[in-house]
Parts: sequence; C-alpha cells; structure tokens
Amino acid sequence: MTKNMLRVLGSVSIILLTGCSVNNNLTFSTQNGNCPGGQTNAPYCLAVTVQNNGGGQNYVSSTNYPISGLTVSVTGASNLLTPSSNSSMDPNGCTTNSLNPGSLCTFYLQLDQEANAVATSLPITVTLNYSINTNLFGAGTGSNYSSQFTAHETTNLYVVQSPNGSNQAYVNIYNSGGINGISTMESQSAPVSIAMDTSSFGYLYLATGSGLWSYGNGNGMQASSESGATNMNNIFTNQSSPLESATSPTTMYGTSGGQIYQYTFSSQSWSSLVTGLTNAATNINAVSPTGIIFLTAINGGQVYSCSTGGSSSGCVNEGVSLSGTVNDMAILTSTPTGFTGIYVATNGGLFAESGTAYATTNTWSQVNLGNLQVNVLTADGVGNIYAGGNNGNLWYVNSTAPLVVNVINGISGNINSLVYDNFGGILYATAGNQLYSCTMSTCTLLGTLGTSSVMGMTIGSSLTN
Repeated sequence: MTKNMLRVLGSVSIILLTGCSVNNNLTFSTQNGNCPGGQTNAPYCLAVTVQNNGGGQNYVSSTNYPISGLTVSVTGASNLLTPSSNSSMDPNGCTTNSLNPGSLCTFYLQLDQEANAVATSLPITVTLNYSINTNLFGAGTGSNYSSQFTAHETTNLYVVQSPNGSNQAYVNIYNSGGINGISTMESQSAPVSIAMDTSSFGYLYLATGSGLWSYGNGNGMQASSESGATNMNNIFTNQSSPLESATSPTTMYGTSGGQIYQYTFSSQSWSSLVTGLTNAATNINAVSPTGIIFLTAINGGQVYSCSTGGSSSGCVNEGVSLSGTVNDMAILTSTPTGFTGIYVATNGGLFAESGTAYATTNTWSQVNLGNLQVNVLTADGVGNIYAGGNNGNLWYVNSTAPLVVNVINGISGNINSLVYDNFGGILYATAGNQLYSCTMSTCTLLGTLGTSSVMGMTIGSSLTN
C-alpha cells in the first residue's frame, strides 16, 4: 500500500511516500535540464533524485530500512531514455545499489529524438518500483512498493528574431500554451543562422560573429568553439536541411574563414572538415541524403557541392551559375526523373536543377511561377518543396510535377521564414512578425511574435516535471 503526496516548488517536484507497517519516508525530487554528462539547461534532460528518509535512521522501536531493487518504467513516451533502457542514465548506480536510511541517489531521464507534433504536451507516467528490506534486525521479510510521478514532453516551435542592425537575438516559443513571449538568446554580436540538436540535448544553436551560442530552458550560453571558427557565416544540420523530420541529426556543420567545420552534438565539440572553399563567405546551405554539402556564395548565384570524405575533400561548382542572388535552397526527399532534387530561391523566381547531381554542367529550370521573388524554402518528408515570397505569396511544388507550383492562400505581407512539422503535417510560416499555420490550401493566423524581424524557425521538444 502506498500513499503519495506531490508538491511542486519551481522546477523541482517532491513526492513523499509512506509504506504501511514501516516508517520509511521516500522522497523523489526532479530538476529540469540536468543531464548525466553534467550539461545544464538542456531541454531534453530531467534529473530525478530519490532519498530514503531524509531524517536518517530513527530510534530502534520505530526503525526505517534500506531500499533496493529500484526499477524505472515509463508510459506515454516512446522516445525517452531511462536507467532501465540505457545504463548511462544511471551513473550513480541507483538501480544496482541499496539506498540506506538518510541516503540519496540521482538518476536521469532523457529524450533521444523528436516524436510529436508542435503544440502537443504529452503526460509521461514514471513508475518507481523498489523493495524495502524489512528483514533487518529480524523484523520480517522484504516488501515491494511503488510510486509514480508525471513528467511532460512538450513540442515547441522556436522562432528566432533579431532587430535589423542589432547585436541581439530573441527567442519566441509557440507550443500548447500558445505564444509564450520573448526571451534573450545572446547580445554580443549579430546573429546569422540557427540549427537544432534533436538527438542529444535539445539545444537551439545560434551562429554569430562571436562564435556559437546555445539556448535551452530560457537560458542562452556561449557554446564550444573551434580555433578559427569564431566568425560563423552559417550553421546547418546533417539532414536534408531545412527539412524537419523524424531523422535526428547527430552533427551540425558551420562555415567560417573559408572552411567547413563539423560539430558533434553528443560531445559538443568541433572538428575541421574542408579547407580552402572556392568562396570563403557562404550563407545558404543544404545537405543531401548522400552526405554531400551544397553551399552558395553570399551575394552570388553559384551553387557549390562539397565532399567531406578522404582525398576528394573540397568544393566544386554545382551546375552553371544562376543570374542574381540565391536567397535560399532546399532538397526534395524523392528525386524527380531528370532532376537532382535541388531547388533554389532567387529574386527572379524558383529554379530546379536539371541533370545528375554533382555535375558542373547542370542547368537550372525555372518553375512556372514566373519572375516573382522567392525569399525562403523548406521541404517536408513526403516530396514537397514550399516557397515563400513577397505580398503573401506561398506555393508548394511536388516531386511528381517538379516545375509546377500550387498556391497556398491566407497570408498577407512578405514571408521571411518557413518550417514544416512532419509529425503534425503542418507548415509554419512568418510574415513580418505574424505567425501562421498552413495546410496545403490555406493558412491561419496564430498570433503576433514581437516587434523584430524573424531570422529563422525550428522545432524541438522539452522534458519537464
């Protein structure tokens, strides 16, 4: 028999358990953002500390006892690491050692990938089973007990904004609670681009002139830097960027000083991959399913394909040069016949690359929206490219008809950011500081984000008590 009392104090929750016929007071507390590797403010992590009778051993006639055989089980989440599924979540041996009266032990829960739609908040029931060793001093045989608490996995849409000419970046979060206001991410140098870790700790990363910043649980922090990678032109993940999908990227790339660097999320460390880029300043990117990096030069119309493997490491022209500046780039998950799947947005329209990928002689075919300006692109996981332009123009192209656009209505203003939520089947768009959710035919206004311009959006979850 158990009796549970739940008390919430800030980000810490405490559960008091009293077992019948014994005098053990078993307390569980949780701390948002703490990971087994020592990371803090990590949205994917939750620390759980269990204490066996905080007052220690009672007098002999009212004894409490050691506990042992602690096991942890969860329901409500398929993407959660626990001590029972991954030993690294129990660095202190809570599930393998006895816990004496007055002692405490901390284990961890950690998300390992995305699994839910934006604006969902799923309750996760965490059950702790254990034995109280009541045979101590001949007091009888051991008894089994259990207790539960509820955590929540909330999937967020992060919208990063920066006032024009400012050295500050702000984060708006849209989730099940609506638009949650704005918080500062960094205030040292002008932000350039963003990327999301959805395989290790759930940090949002920001590239700036002073290096790399990370953001989690309302806190911005200076992240690890590589010598020479202090002035970041761009960061992007190793999936078909800017594709948001169930595939969890394990690494991120950054361009700086004529080099491509690789950042490993799990170790939070940089390594140099490619040196001597054709053009040192690169601002638009996409990573193909085969691992080839595609880049374009700032204020230029040339696309480059960059190999990071062995003696062939380096960048070469990808197709012929386009007329005008490339504003954005995306790659279809399914390649149409006769095309590479690469699309580029320009001030003079939307173009698809014809031919076989990684050929310098490939040409660019214009999609049938004419010479209208296209500002931003994104892709989904089912063969669509979405394109946003000025005056509320929003289109999509399907891989079955790679040069034909379909119109999505309902937005006013110039579109400056797009991201697709594959789990929810929703396209999110911003125009000015207005946030919209879109189906394949129409968009609905969700609300106002703030007064600064939007520089990018991405999706990531958080685990809280």
